[in-house]
Amino acid sequence: MFNFFKNFTIIIIFISLLNCAGSKAKLKIAEYNNGFIYLKEAVEEFNNLSKTSKEQLNNEDGYYRFIRKIALEKIVLDNAYKANLDRDQYVIDMIEKAKKETAFEILKKKNIVDKIVVGKDDYKKYKKRYELYQIVKRKDILDQSKIEESKKTLEKLSNEINDLSTFIEKVKEYSDDLNTSSDGYVGKVSLGVFEDVIDDEIKKMKIGDVSKVIESSMAFHLFFLNDIEEIEDEELYKNDDLFEMIYREKRAKLEEEWYKKLLKDKDLKIYENKIKDEIYDSQTIVEYKDKSITREQFFKVVDSYKQFLLPEPTEDDLKKLLEDMGLELILSYKSNNKAIYDSKDYKEKIKFLLINTYIDRNIIMPEITEEAIKAFYDKNIKTLFTFHLDDGKVFIQPLDEVNKMIIQRIEEDNVSKARYNLYRKLVEDSKLKINEEFFNEFKKRIKI
Repeated sequence: MFNFFKNFTIIIIFISLLNCAGSKAKLKIAEYNNGFIYLKEAVEEFNNLSKTSKEQLNNEDGYYRFIRKIALEKIVLDNAYKANLDRDQYVIDMIEKAKKETAFEILKKKNIVDKIVVGKDDYKKYKKRYELYQIVKRKDILDQSKIEESKKTLEKLSNEINDLSTFIEKVKEYSDDLNTSSDGYVGKVSLGVFEDVIDDEIKKMKIGDVSKVIESSMAFHLFFLNDIEEIEDEELYKNDDLFEMIYREKRAKLEEEWYKKLLKDKDLKIYENKIKDEIYDSQTIVEYKDKSITREQFFKVVDSYKQFLLPEPTEDDLKKLLEDMGLELILSYKSNNKAIYDSKDYKEKIKFLLINTYIDRNIIMPEITEEAIKAFYDKNIKTLFTFHLDDGKVFIQPLDEVNKMIIQRIEEDNVSKARYNLYRKLVEDSKLKINEEFFNEFKKRIKI
């Protein structure tokens, strides 16, 4: 019997602890007419802020504004649903657009962004700076014989030049590049600045070497390597621009690999033979599962591109367009996924859309009068519209020249004021209250 009561007591205590933990999770830091903000929710929202945003909320007033902002978003969202904005045709169309955008963003995040890792090994190719001089011969000309002649000239020079002074002489005599005035000096550059074909040759060179003739997309190049400078690891790691460049390169590579993988999908069918004849019919030219594109649809897209392409698209261009359209079908199919529409990213985008639509439709904008335009002009005439010229004269822009700009500035100011007035009214009407006890608990939990 004793054991029974002992075990029963333990169970009661355990259940009490669970209830206590549950109640703490439901602490309400703020309440308004139709809802509330949980303490846990506010802490999570704060922890999701960027470091910069957190630093901007570094005092008591800042934290109050943060709680009010969370509450205000909920209040506006409640009003948006009451106004049936989720059934408004404009909003429905925007939601459909948001679905596609969000789905694609989530797919890219999963298959590209989440896989990007910049590590120490990625900096290795940037550890050296190469001090280079170059002779350049253009090949973006129509005379093919001159292009061939330029290449042969550089090949001859590559075999004849043995030192920098001779190289500089030849720069002034032969180079088509604009930097001939500075002896063909390129500067101290790292790999990754030029095209890969140039980088590949530079990596093979030693100090004092003249490169072989390198053909890039725009020209023929001849380089002289005057020096190689080693860079400390710490200097590389602190270079934000270099990090961004490495990140973009890795992202582009992963994106290309992902697209290539998608194009190998066995369900994707591309009928390249059907683009030989420009026929606007209903024959399928690309298909993926239950989705397809007709030859008529394809050539209408081609026609729209022709307005901007000179010369006419080649057969390779058309094949590339077919692949791109195939990718669109695959991505459209993969994007139609319930898990995506249940995602936080998607829900946040829809929330943002509803909130902003409600605000845009409910702010009260005052009329911009001629008197208001003149008052703005007079107030800012010295700071915005007066210019001191080099000859000592003063020029003042007349009102009619800056009228549109003034209207734009007043509109921006009016929108800001109208939003503030709407926010204040919504907060007052909803009778928002912040619980002081739980507000202090909030400050403890965000570790300030």
